[in-house]
Amino acid sequence: MSFRENFTREEQQDDLQYDDSAFHTFAATILIVILLPLLYYIYKRCFVSQELCNEKKYTNCKCSICREKLTNHYNAIKSKNLSFKFYFMIFLAIGISYLIYQTHNEMIKNDGKLKNFTPYDILEIPSDADPKTIKRTYRELAKKLHPDKNPNNPQAKARFILVTKAYEVFLIFLLNNIRR
Repeated sequence: MSFRENFTREEQQDDLQYDDSAFHTFAATILIVILLPLLYYIYKRCFVSQELCNEKKYTNCKCSICREKLTNHYNAIKSKNLSFKFYFMIFLAIGISYLIYQTHNEMIKNDGKLKNFTPYDILEIPSDADPKTIKRTYRELAKKLHPDKNPNNPQAKARFILVTKAYEVFLIFLLNNIRR
């Protein structure tokens, strides 16, 4: 069984730590990437004069017919600016801004501190422990925390998984050192 199959968030207790800061950073980045072009679109519709784009069409003649065409053209542009699409874009920008605000609050709660996965701390051994001590400590903790011995204790199960993962890290480290 894999780590995810054995361990779910419903079993989270005070001593278990998750680091969701990367998710919040990613979500904020995606939301900002969506929001910036949306704000540019709204800004362009509200503050950039689109009338100037077609003004050259009617510059040669100042007669009443051309002035009427120009007025109709301006009115058509104004009605486009106040369309359902425009209001929807404003509503969408407000919604995305709210999501960015919520994501920012979650990132602040995290205080920028990443939770560490330190195998020495998990196995409760000194950092200069030899492989025999690591193995002995792992076996003692595994016997004590095994889910078969603690069937109704999700904390023991979660701690067992963390201890097993920490020991696997040591095994991988030892194998890599042997190969070199």
